Parts: sequence; structure tokens; C-alpha cells
Amino acid sequence: MLIWALTGISAAVSASDFGVIDQGSIEIGIGASDLGGSVAVDGSAGALGTEIDLDRDLDLAGRDRSRLFALRWQPWERHGFGLRAQRFGRSADQVIQRDIVFDDEVFVVNSRVSGAIDLDLLSFSYTGWLLTRDQRAFGLSAGALQYRLRLDLAATNLPGGAQPMPVSAEVSEELPVLVLGAEYREALSERLRLVLRAAVFRASLNDIDGTVYDLEAGLEFALTPNWVLAGRYSGTRLDADTDREDLSGRLRLDLSGAQAALIWRW
Repeated sequence: MLIWALTGISAAVSASDFGVIDQGSIEIGIGASDLGGSVAVDGSAGALGTEIDLDRDLDLAGRDRSRLFALRWQPWERHGFGLRAQRFGRSADQVIQRDIVFDDEVFVVNSRVSGAIDLDLLSFSYTGWLLTRDQRAFGLSAGALQYRLRLDLAATNLPGGAQPMPVSAEVSEELPVLVLGAEYREALSERLRLVLRAAVFRASLNDIDGTVYDLEAGLEFALTPNWVLAGRYSGTRLDADTDREDLSGRLRLDLSGAQAALIWRW
């Protein structure tokens, strides 16, 4: 019975039009993402913030679960739109080995600092397909990538430490940047296709001066004519100086890892 069912699914998928580009799709997935990098937040009073290594200083770097959602729509043969969201959060506490200046607050050496970081990535893109064939497609894209960052620090004194009283600080900001990219798709078989995406941009815009990289590579396997299982590797990097109202400083953030998603396509 099970063999007959699998044979029927295979035949249905083979008979369907599992091409390289869908008319539309909705995707929900999870990822095991690694966060790394450094953050420096200057104070409004003019104090320069310490370059904080998320791993060494706060133990905030590392692997944790992320969630993702994507929506793609192809209203015309050579024109498509995409919307993607990814959320990552992590918290930790550590005894710091040096003084840290963060948003005009001083966290004194030997204090136990509790930290929490939330990073949301939102992107909207337009893709113009230059090549569309039965087995492969290639297009150029333009769009916007927005980082939503929130970082909280709180410290208490330990015996032998010099923190005179508990201290805390929080910064949050939305950092929008424009990106240009490309996408390549290829049908490896009737049920399997390869998807590659890349975007990069370097500019001074919206009080953000820096470089953004966004890469994605994966395989999509058709379970049925409408349901697709996707596995991919995704990575994004923000390397920028900011001078915005709620966040002035330097950001070096890397978020990368494996993702698994279930896609409903039509």
C-alpha cells in the first residue's frame, strides 16, 4: 500500500509542471543560525562606545534557532516580487574582563553583565528574469533589506568588583539599506531544483555607511505538485558605521546557518 502511495505521488509530481519558476509560493521554515561580530554604541553625550565582541565579551555569539517566512509572487512571465522575514534572538550573561562603555553607560570590569540581542531581517525584492527556459532561469534583482536590532545590557556587582550600583542600557534601531543582486535557478530533475541568490551593496545612505552581503544556496524537492521541501544555507553580513538618532556607532554582524522550510507553491 505504501509503495503504491509513493508511486502515485511520484507520478503526480512528474506529471505536474514543477518548473524552475513558480507563479507564487508561501514558505515557513526554521534555521540553526550562528551569530557573530561586534557592536560599538556611542552615547548621545559624545562618549565613544567600546568595541564589544559579542562572543568574547558577552557570550552572545553562537548558534541558536531562527524562524523565517517568505512570500513570492510572479504576476508576469519575466517579473517577480519577493518578501522575506527572519527572526533571531539570543541571551546570555558573563563576567566581563574589562570596562565597557555602551550608550553613555559604563560597565565596570568584574561585573556580571546580562545581555540580550534580537535581530530581525526583513527584505523586499523585485526580480527581472533575463533568461527563462524549461531547465534554468537567471535574473537580476533590486530591493531593500532592513535590519531591526535591539541590544540590552544589565550589570550587577560581584564581590571584589567595582560596579558601584546596578546599571543597564538598551538600544534599538531599524537600519534600512538598498541591495542589488542576482538569482539563478536550475531544474536538476523532475522533482529537484537548485536555487542560488546573492545580493550586495556598498553606499552611504540613511546615515548608514557600509557594506551589506546576503547569500543563499539550496535545493528544493517536490513532495507533491504543490508541496515542496527546501534545504539551504543562508548568510548575511552587515559591516557599517551608523549615525542615526537612536543608534550611533559601528556594527559588524554576521548571521549564517542551515535552514529547512516547507513551501506551498502554485
